Amino acid sequence: MSQASVLSSCGTSEEPGSLPNGSGENTQPPAPGSTACAGEKALSLKRWADYPRVYERFVSNGGNPADIITLRSSADVLNNFSPMLPPRQFSFKSESAVNGRNFSVSTDCQLNVSSFLLKDRRTPSKNIHHHLLAKGNEVLTAGVIFFYHTGNRIRKVVLANRSNRYCPSPESLEIARKILIEEGVESDRIVILNNVNEKCQITAP
Repeated sequence: MSQASVLSSCGTSEEPGSLPNGSGENTQPPAPGSTACAGEKALSLKRWADYPRVYERFVSNGGNPADIITLRSSADVLNNFSPMLPPRQFSFKSESAVNGRNFSVSTDCQLNVSSFLLKDRRTPSKNIHHHLLAKGNEVLTAGVIFFYHTGNRIRKVVLANRSNRYCPSPESLEIARKILIEEGVESDRIVILNNVNEKCQITAP
């Protein structure tokens, strides 16, 4: 695929032994006061997977559902992810080697992010892909998120529609962008990239 294109630059944990809901109904409460997801269309899995089996395998390999973080404020970014300064020139491929985490937005407007970097996914207990983030349910958007901050201030957040399980459109990333703004991230710190997975023949409308 060609170099990713910039579309816009705008200013409860589960017990490891229990199976989180995967029946199409989210059990977490909606984000307080969020209007970012109103009227948005949900995306179904493009690649079938047996969620209960995937989840049990994840846990049996030492995975912990508590390593899925639901962001509720910009402070959650500073507190949960290591400081890193943005590169002079962003490249999805090179940055994925040092930064980048899977994320999804649930149908009840929860922005869920993996604690682990993409480079950690060869370790089974750290391979939190979009199917696990979404508990096998529909999502409003999904992809890879890159956080850059100093420890006390967010410098940049990059969103890319990289998910071969949901094949989201780049436009759907606006939902995640709106949630981040509601949670206190400055709008001009957020960048959206069109970097759809090569396995996706088409993106969702």
